[in-house]
Amino acid sequence: MTKVDASAISRCKSALRLRLASAPKLLLLFLLGAWIVDFFVFVCSESQVSFYILATATLCILGWANHICLGAIEHLKDLGKWIAGILFDLLLLVLLYAMCILALSLFLPAYQCYGSRAKVAEALMGVAFLKNEITDRAEKAGFLSDAGRSLAVPQNKQIAGGMVSPDGQIFVVLEDPPAVFTLVPAMRAGRIEWSCEGYPIKYMPAPCHKSR
Repeated sequence: MTKVDASAISRCKSALRLRLASAPKLLLLFLLGAWIVDFFVFVCSESQVSFYILATATLCILGWANHICLGAIEHLKDLGKWIAGILFDLLLLVLLYAMCILALSLFLPAYQCYGSRAKVAEALMGVAFLKNEITDRAEKAGFLSDAGRSLAVPQNKQIAGGMVSPDGQIFVVLEDPPAVFTLVPAMRAGRIEWSCEGYPIKYMPAPCHKSR
């Protein structure tokens, strides 16, 4: 092999090593994302199979990434550096994972709360036709008595049940999320105005907050 060939091979190895130098950082981000996804999978399914698979893959990937950075392991000292690198990356991964899970533990309850509010708001829209019918009847008659007679709350995947009182009050029970709300009409100057009351208040949308 000529000197030119040797130097070319050396330059190729150096270039390859430089390109692979960023691999550990990218792999660390990939592993962090995989562990966060596994967190949600475990919460939903409580299966430990994905945990063992991901733990094995993590050790293998960290070992390979540190081998790229260190190069050939020729001495016992190199082996010690390789193991130390794996432990350092593993500790860094655990710390990042803990911070992400802590942030998610603060974010998820708020997300679930807003999601539940959206479902309650959808249920409010689902009984809007009852409000319109009661409003029309009451404003034509000039009073609320019998404005809600013969009307019923429709049941669907969100609304578990409910009732409409003869004077037009709409009582709705939700299954997901577990909540109840009541729409109460009032006659003022010949016009119908509605108020909303519900429980738990954290699941109630803005129209039910304003009236409390």
